Amino acid sequence: MSLSQHAARGLKWQAIELLLRQLISLGIFATLSRLLAPEDFGLFALVNLYLGFVAILGAQGLRTAIIQRRSLESEHLDSTFWYSAVVAGIVFLLTWILAPWIAAVLGDGRLAVYLRVASIIPVINALSNLHNSLFTRALDFRRPAIRTIVANLAGGIAGVLLALNDYGPWALIWQQIIAAFAGGIFLWRASAYRPQFRFSWRHLNDLRAVGGAMFTTSFLWFFASRIDHYLLGRFSGPATLGIYTLAGRLPELAKLITQQPLSQVSTPALSRLQDDPNELKRSVYGAMELVAFLTCPIFVGLAAVSNDAIPLIFGVQWAAAAPACALLAISALVSTLMVFVHPTLLARGANRDYVVLNAGQAICASAFCFLGVKHGAAGVALAMLATNIVSAAPALALLKKWAGISPGRYLLPCLRPMLSSVFMYFALQQVSSSFADSWSSIFSLAVKIAIGGSLYLGLSYVLQRSTVIKTIHFLQKAVR
Repeated sequence: MSLSQHAARGLKWQAIELLLRQLISLGIFATLSRLLAPEDFGLFALVNLYLGFVAILGAQGLRTAIIQRRSLESEHLDSTFWYSAVVAGIVFLLTWILAPWIAAVLGDGRLAVYLRVASIIPVINALSNLHNSLFTRALDFRRPAIRTIVANLAGGIAGVLLALNDYGPWALIWQQIIAAFAGGIFLWRASAYRPQFRFSWRHLNDLRAVGGAMFTTSFLWFFASRIDHYLLGRFSGPATLGIYTLAGRLPELAKLITQQPLSQVSTPALSRLQDDPNELKRSVYGAMELVAFLTCPIFVGLAAVSNDAIPLIFGVQWAAAAPACALLAISALVSTLMVFVHPTLLARGANRDYVVLNAGQAICASAFCFLGVKHGAAGVALAMLATNIVSAAPALALLKKWAGISPGRYLLPCLRPMLSSVFMYFALQQVSSSFADSWSSIFSLAVKIAIGGSLYLGLSYVLQRSTVIKTIHFLQKAVR
């Protein structure tokens, strides 16, 4: 099977997983948004901020090293498993001891008890992350896809039941615990790998030589992408953070559906081309044509209908989140269009420069968010959009330096889809102004989606007919 066929089939299973997962996740989240208060979501967002940080400490880039390394011995796997498990256990114990101090740093003393219970999640994940990495390395996305669906469904049911019984933030925390536990059990049953009681520092260091740079990169990326949550929670309070968290829900779902499959498939796929720079360039140029065509209308369309979608899906009490949702949708689009920067630089061994790139992005995010936090959720959303735009220039320069990828050639496929999407956006604004107030919100949203989709496809067929045909052929290959 060719690399393109592997990628197409990988995208198929990623698409199946994400479609089902996001439908389940969106249904559960929409239910919870009607049962819980903004402050509940804000408190959980701060807990999740800490969990994301300790997850990076536990992983230390080893998962990426497992995926990228050309040859693996059983000692590599066993050493990684036990090292990750021990680190997660230490983090669990330290969290119980230091929970009051951590809660003070996050800005709310109530978080201590939530942090102690939620700290079991990194331990559960540490026992199954290696199994997931092995599937990804083999370009086998089917079983991880099923695992994610099972985990989200189990966790979601538990969360809704607890929310119905007025458990507040506990509903969200136990949702994550049950999801991690169910997903871990599935991965162990699906995988043939079983850890042996052995450990080798030499084999672990083989992986850490690659993973060390990835750990630094992951830490800086986490800082840049989560500084908005920290500053809002710290200076505006959990309620405002709750509104911001919900505002980012739809853009995040759209980003997961588009960027995550591409990122997970392209990392192992482009790693196989690390010794063939010309083929790597051709692969990236060709993929960008598909990415731009599919993603531009999704994010621009979401920005156009956010005023209708937020109250309809989550309830009218969340209408204030709509402006931030629109800005975060455009921010997610900029990020998605840069989806091949990470796997390409990783494949070419540009780890040090990629660390510097992420450090610069973290500094920009901190400065912009500090200025935007005084304007609430919308101000911070605008700050994240500015961060992604500013960070795009040095990212493209690194692609030129390490892979010979021309910034102009990389962005050229975005031009026509963006023009079609902007036309769609302003057309939908005109449609909104002509809608009668008596029309139901679901009917208005359905009409706008139908009109927007028709306008985009029609204009695209005129401006880039060959891209439309290529996309159809690619999707046909994926479903075979």
